[in-house]
Amino acid sequence: MEPLKHAVSPVGVTGLGSDDKDAISDALTSCLPRLIGARQLYLGFSGGLDSRVLLAALMRLAEHYPHYQIKNKLTAVHVHHDLNAQADAWAEYCQCVCQSYQINFICEKVSLNLSQLSSGLEAAARTARYGVFKKFMQESDLLLLGQHGDDQIETVLLQLFRGAGPQGLAAMAKESQFSADDDRIVLRPLLELKQIDLAHYARDHQLDWVHDDSNDNLRFERNFLRHQVLPNLHQRYPGLIDTVGRSARLCAEHNELLNAYVQEDLVKHLTHQGQSNVGNNYLNLNLNNSLCSKYCLSLFKLAGFEAYSLARQKALIRAWLAHSQVLMPSEVKLTHLIHDVCLAKVDAQPMLTWGHWLLRRYHGHLYLFDQQQDDSHHCCAYHLQEQTWGGETVTLENGQVISSQHLVDLGVDLAHWDWQGVTIGLRQGGERFHPQGHPHSQPLKKFLHAQKIPPWLREQLILVKRDQKTVAILGLALAAQGE
Repeated sequence: MEPLKHAVSPVGVTGLGSDDKDAISDALTSCLPRLIGARQLYLGFSGGLDSRVLLAALMRLAEHYPHYQIKNKLTAVHVHHDLNAQADAWAEYCQCVCQSYQINFICEKVSLNLSQLSSGLEAAARTARYGVFKKFMQESDLLLLGQHGDDQIETVLLQLFRGAGPQGLAAMAKESQFSADDDRIVLRPLLELKQIDLAHYARDHQLDWVHDDSNDNLRFERNFLRHQVLPNLHQRYPGLIDTVGRSARLCAEHNELLNAYVQEDLVKHLTHQGQSNVGNNYLNLNLNNSLCSKYCLSLFKLAGFEAYSLARQKALIRAWLAHSQVLMPSEVKLTHLIHDVCLAKVDAQPMLTWGHWLLRRYHGHLYLFDQQQDDSHHCCAYHLQEQTWGGETVTLENGQVISSQHLVDLGVDLAHWDWQGVTIGLRQGGERFHPQGHPHSQPLKKFLHAQKIPPWLREQLILVKRDQKTVAILGLALAAQGE
């Protein structure tokens, strides 16, 4: 195991006397109402300086206020990323510290999702950690993290260098929800303190901690800022943590107001699939029986969108994508999305991809697809050669099953159904169809357009023919009697 900083055993804790007050104890005491109100407390415990100091300060607070049972409801969670040769030793160290404090300890090993590494190792590791925290936390539980003011400055600078807007520059909040749809709370009690404050606390209280040598690698942007940039900035601007923290809070306030404003717009444009007039017959199908795969992740109604200013259009599209929990496209992609997809000619059928997301436009709506989960945006998600059919079960290559029940669902009385000359197969183009209630047949393309079936779905429709006349479109329509 790599030598620990100040390698001594954790010392016994004492009460918070008047001579023993410090900034870190004050920061924890100010959070006391939150700690008391939480059902259970979880602490992200890497064993590094930040989380080690936070744990020690929590233990001192627990001894000073024993009647609040802070110690009894605290669990330290160590996430083993398996990225360093010392990772096992760090996990063992964390367990020993928690045993010395007699608190609950969880060590969870994770494997990073390689598909997430495109967003960076740090982001992938953070996603994995939060996945572990969510696994154990319940509603009304509180997660404590040891991030401090220098972490905040690094985050703001990194976001600034990446060209982020108010949301990115808001960086970390002292208190926040896990996400917009997850109201479990994350608390960062040390966010307004310098890292040097934590180092002094560790020295004064004879704490030890593990040192991750990857934090010394200047190849990583955050480490470069930490070791090469921040020392000079602190020397030149002594109040840097306060001023950058204030800017981050102002950006957060601005972003909160913007979100409240844009949500009013979003309600007008957000279309639930069951309420859409687009492809309504298709959308109302029972997907368990439908022969088409999952429709799309989200629908967005474009009516009135062109009248907005560009800034309002961008804010609205961002809000929709955030609501759909989609990776935000770059500024260039977003501009392209608005000009070349949202505002394209009425008869155009544009599309745009970024990451594994795909966006299409049809009949005044945007259709959003996750290409990792859904293949219905393809021209043909399965193949089916035209073949004679007598109602027997046919399994498609995507696992969906065709049976005579699909005819029953369309209102066919199988007892009087003539199977002579019946075939099934995919739409080929050029077919005609005689809808019920219409005096004459019409091109199938015209019928599908009237039904507002998006073009990329039309080639997936399975036609039932009798003597080469289309008598049914499975999952959609039955021809007029006599066909």
